Amino acid sequence: MGIFDAFTTKNADKAAVLQTAALDKGKDIGSAYLNKGLEYGTNSLTAGLQPFLTNYTTANQGQQAYADFAGANGTEGNTRALQNFQAGPGYQFALNQGNENILRNQSRTGQLASGGTNIDLLNYGQGMANQRWDQYGQNLMPFLQQSNAAAGGIGGMYSNLANLQSGIFGKQSELGYSTEVQKGAAAANAALAGNNASANLLNFGQSIAGLGSNTLGSKAGSSAMSGLGDIATTLGSFIFSDEDLKTDIEPVGKLYDGQEIYRYKYVDDPNTTHIGLIAQQVEDVEPDAVADIAGFKAVDYRRATEFASKLAEFV
Repeated sequence: MGIFDAFTTKNADKAAVLQTAALDKGKDIGSAYLNKGLEYGTNSLTAGLQPFLTNYTTANQGQQAYADFAGANGTEGNTRALQNFQAGPGYQFALNQGNENILRNQSRTGQLASGGTNIDLLNYGQGMANQRWDQYGQNLMPFLQQSNAAAGGIGGMYSNLANLQSGIFGKQSELGYSTEVQKGAAAANAALAGNNASANLLNFGQSIAGLGSNTLGSKAGSSAMSGLGDIATTLGSFIFSDEDLKTDIEPVGKLYDGQEIYRYKYVDDPNTTHIGLIAQQVEDVEPDAVADIAGFKAVDYRRATEFASKLAEFV
C-alpha cells in the first residue's frame, strides 16, 4: 500500500473487477458441471426406463388378451379370445390326444363305427374346452400384475427424471443468484471505498491545515482536500518518515544526541535510496518534531536535529 492509496479507490476498484471476473468464471464452471450431471443422470434414467417399457409392451398384450377373455372388448374381443384359445398349442395337443384315445378304445372294443363314438368325442371336446378355457383365463392373470408393475416402474423413472431436472435447474438458479449477490457486494465495497477515500482525503487536508504556518498551512490543506495537488512525501517542513512507509531500512550512523540515522527506500519509490530518521524513534526523543498526518508520522527535521546541532558546536 502506498502513502496515498488510502485517498483513492484504485485498489478497491481493481479488487472488484478481479472478484467479478472470478465469480463469473466460477459460475461458468459450476454450470458446466451441473449440465454434465444432468446429461449423465438423464442417460442413466433413460437406460433404466427401457426395460420397463419393454415389459409394459409385452404385459399390455397379455392384458388386452385377458380383456378379450373377460368380454370387456365386445363381440370382436370374444372372437379374438376364442381364436387365441384354440390356437394355443396346449389346447390342440390335449384335444388331439384325447380324441386319439377315444378312437383307439372304440376300435379295440369294436364300437368305432357306432354313433357312440361321435358322442364320446363331442363330450370330451366340450369338457376339455371348458376346463382349458378356465385355465386359459388364469394363465392371463399374471399379465395384469406385470402391466401394473411395469407402468409403476415407468412412472417412477419419469418422476426421478423430473426430480433430477428440477434439482439441477434449482442449483443453477441458486448459483446464478449467489454470483450476482456477491458481484453486487463487490461493487458495493468499491463504492464504500470511494466514500472512505473521500473521508480520508478530507481528514488529510484538515490534518495538514492544522499544522499551522510552519508547514503548508491552510493552502496545503485546501490543495489536499481538492485532490492532493502536487503533495508527495514532503509537507512543508515535515517529511513523511513513518517506519511503515519505508523498506530496506539499514542503520548507517548516529547524530550527536544519539539518534540513529538510517539508509532506506520509500515503499512507493523502491529505486531511490534516502538517508534520514525514523519518525517513531524521533517521537520518543523530540515529540514536538513529529506530526500524525492521515495515520502516518512525519518529521520536522529542523526540530528533530536542533539539539544535535547544538551539541556539534562543542565538539
